[in-house]
Amino acid sequence: MNKFKKIILISFITTSFLYKPLCISVNAYNNSMPDTYNSAYNNDNIFTLSGYKGQCTWFTYGRILEKLNIKLPNTFYGNAIDWWYDNEKNNAFPYGSEPKENSIAVWEGGNLGYGHVAFVENVEENQVYFNEGNFSIRGDYDKELKCLSKENIKDRGNLHLKGYIYINKDTTIDDAIVNTKENSIENIKQTSSITSQLQYGNPKISATSYLNIRLNPSINSKICGSLKVSDKFLILSKVGDWYKIKFNSIYGYVSSQYVTIISKVSSTEKTTLKQTTNNINTVTKKNYAIVSLNSKNSRLNIRTLPSEKGKVIGSLNNGLKIHIIGNFGAWYKINYNGIVGYSSSQWLKIVK
Repeated sequence: MNKFKKIILISFITTSFLYKPLCISVNAYNNSMPDTYNSAYNNDNIFTLSGYKGQCTWFTYGRILEKLNIKLPNTFYGNAIDWWYDNEKNNAFPYGSEPKENSIAVWEGGNLGYGHVAFVENVEENQVYFNEGNFSIRGDYDKELKCLSKENIKDRGNLHLKGYIYINKDTTIDDAIVNTKENSIENIKQTSSITSQLQYGNPKISATSYLNIRLNPSINSKICGSLKVSDKFLILSKVGDWYKIKFNSIYGYVSSQYVTIISKVSSTEKTTLKQTTNNINTVTKKNYAIVSLNSKNSRLNIRTLPSEKGKVIGSLNNGLKIHIIGNFGAWYKINYNGIVGYSSSQWLKIVK
């Protein structure tokens, strides 16, 4: 009886193996595989230079530069999910729901709501062949060509496919840059264009409820703040069913379903906002700051978010010179000895 059970078990395993879908492609492997020692992943990679080497965005940016000789424009300098929305807004490249060779696959969701991107090397019938970073191997290229069916690639745990951005290998670097608005990294992430359409809003909620502010325009994105029914906030732009807003020093997204437009921004306020944008551009050009505290014995905290609610991940001594890589309202995004985070701009003096 035991021998009979063993035969059945072996037969079951063999059958399971035989019917497992195989992803073998001669054409997909004919392409040169990623070489992360290439300058496309190092000195020529904006994410490496900004302290984000090892992220999925770092790898995908580098793979496109390595294989297609296209340096993606600044529309693609934000978090993974931002690539989709900023490309859609700026019309840098065509996009859709069908996978194609040399396209960027974009997923929303993830543990922190930043989404995920990968590079599609080839598509054969129902199979999608792609390379990616920071998925199976944290902080690096995953070191294997992967294959999933068009259906299975849509949902990968807490990642949900948004679509594909089609990168034309015949497009020159200059062509790609011309197709986008000339915004700095910081403008794309937080300020948007200052237009005549700027308005104020109020949460459309009950007196006992709160409206969440999220880092990205997705219900799966991390919460970076909340609004009471009486709070007034500035609406910077609309992204799908979300408003990009500024509330005090917090920049983020709220569902447009729960927002009431209350007034337009006055001419005086627009002027102030334009000056703020100009200041951000100035910061981007100068790039460095000195920690300037009232007490020599004090230390300036580095946080995970541009908010007092952000977790402290490091601290800075008075007088230190640090690299500024972004501006989020009353906070600077900094890189100090490999630590990337946010510090209050009140205690940082910009220097050349």
